[in-house]
Amino acid sequence: ELIAILRDALRHPQLLETKHRRKDGQFRDVEIQMQGFELDGQQLLYASARDITERKRAIAALQQRESYLSAIIETQPGPVWLKDLASRFLAVNTKFAEACGLDDPALVAGKSDFDVWPAGLAARYFADDLKVLVSRESLTVEEPIVDKGRTRWFQTFKTPVINAEGTVLGTTGFALDITERRQAEAALRESEARLSAAIRIAQLGIYAYDFVGGQAYYSPEFLALFGLADNATLATEADNLPRAIHPEDRQALLERMRQASDPRGTGLLDHEHRILHPDGSVHWLRIIGQTFFSGQTAQDQPLRATGIIQDLTGRKIMEETLRISKEEALAADKAKSKLLLTVAHEFRTPLTLLTSSLDILERYSTRLSEEQRRTQEMYLRSASRQLRLLVDSVLTYTSTANK
Repeated sequence: ELIAILRDALRHPQLLETKHRRKDGQFRDVEIQMQGFELDGQQLLYASARDITERKRAIAALQQRESYLSAIIETQPGPVWLKDLASRFLAVNTKFAEACGLDDPALVAGKSDFDVWPAGLAARYFADDLKVLVSRESLTVEEPIVDKGRTRWFQTFKTPVINAEGTVLGTTGFALDITERRQAEAALRESEARLSAAIRIAQLGIYAYDFVGGQAYYSPEFLALFGLADNATLATEADNLPRAIHPEDRQALLERMRQASDPRGTGLLDHEHRILHPDGSVHWLRIIGQTFFSGQTAQDQPLRATGIIQDLTGRKIMEETLRISKEEALAADKAKSKLLLTVAHEFRTPLTLLTSSLDILERYSTRLSEEQRRTQEMYLRSASRQLRLLVDSVLTYTSTANK
């Protein structure tokens, strides 16, 4: 085989790599360059050899490093790319190629953003690259990227590639798909907006208390229910209850809050009490809360409490109005019963007189003198007048009571 190589070298230059063993037993990689030439009518062969062991090792190390880098960029969850100063792609991973609609990352090499993306997106990406190259600083943006024909949102990180001499060689970057995160954030914002609207419509105030740090939070709606402005400070007493709590309700509320802070209980708080607004008006509130503890034993300590308050003033006014109306109705019923008893008694007298006179006239009409007959007729007329007056009085009372 070596003879054949030497013969070929006489006709054509040859370059081959071999391994040589040195005297110390080590093998070295050797590159041999051979070329035939003619001198004085003789065919001669010129050959030179050089040790390329270190170069081979450097190449192997470089290839290994490239394999590592390739493994790194291929295992990234999103697109990865490397660009030159003209924003042409030098290397991309498979996810980037697939986002472009290509199967092989090598097909993207040498292309620009305008070759693989819609013009509008490409112009935006090019502008970002230029900003990074000029500023020599990294850039993080959230931007839309077309992925397999669908526009999805990505968080993109771009940074300049600078060599040891400080020269900018290009840019590199990667992108993470944040479409689901943005959708979740949008859904959360919408949910918070609905909750805020519901709290505002329902006139609910939110509070939170940190037992460890001794700090309290009151929402603007909470302060409004106490008759305060959004930026006002809620004055409290030494017992940490608002100063506005009605003096007659303070002790009961303290006891309920003590029970809610006891780890042996449920931690629930549900209580109705009165407060005094700065203008002196009395308002009713309902507080509903939950205390959270460090554990689930009787020795645990309360960590935080949170809950809501609701204005019950309107309901309390309605309940009081209904109570008064009920009492007035009961009083009216009693008055009617008393009136009926009185009317019955008053009716009994003229009715008795009327019945008696009629009975006398019926039984003894032939025996009564003219004077006696006139007397009985007078009794009848008197009884009739009394009955008429009683009926008029009942009708007048009934008409007044129904108004």
